[in-house]
Amino acid sequence: MRRVDRLFQIIQMLRRHRVVKAEQMAEHLECSVRTIYRDIDHLSLSGVPILGEKGVGYRMKRGYDLPPLSFDAPELQAILLGLRMVQSWADPGLQDASASVLDKLQDVLTREQLHIIDDTQVHPSRDPVFDARFKQLSTLRAAINRRADLRVHYVASGFVSSTRALSPLGVYELVGNWYLGAWCHDRDDFRTFRVDRLEVIEEIEAPRSPETPCFRAYLDARGSQDPEG
Repeated sequence: MRRVDRLFQIIQMLRRHRVVKAEQMAEHLECSVRTIYRDIDHLSLSGVPILGEKGVGYRMKRGYDLPPLSFDAPELQAILLGLRMVQSWADPGLQDASASVLDKLQDVLTREQLHIIDDTQVHPSRDPVFDARFKQLSTLRAAINRRADLRVHYVASGFVSSTRALSPLGVYELVGNWYLGAWCHDRDDFRTFRVDRLEVIEEIEAPRSPETPCFRAYLDARGSQDPEG
């Protein structure tokens, strides 16, 4: 967890509870008690009115709050629609993350802004078999983030199957389907794979070549490539 995220979480915990011990915060945030002590000192020096001491517990001085974020109604509705789209179309990891973002957002909105959130009835559709069709999304996103190469089994249009070694570069949604843009080592070229037709066999442990193209290069070249496989 980034330090800025941890500091925000500490403030939120102190706002919600009368007294919180450093051990409780460390367990919740999965860090050491020493880290919590350093973070509390940093917040105090930054002007956050935290009362308490090591070994006893901490609480927030009454009346302190985070400043409200400045969003007008269309901006809030756009944010909410985007989060709901993630909850409808992304993999479980991003669904959980979008719910967490909404919780954090609601913590710092004014009462009037919360009414806008409650009154916004815009809901994207959801495929009831989505999770089964795109179960590989979490694995692919993790591999992209780590710059890890994969060996996959793929069934292309026409039910032609093959095993490929890929450098996954990025995923995108198009007309109800998720696609993986990748550098295919077997074809020595960019290729596009429908995620619901792909099964990850294993992660290739050899480090990725620094010369592997990036996702932007894939997008620039996609118009001249085979649409699939």
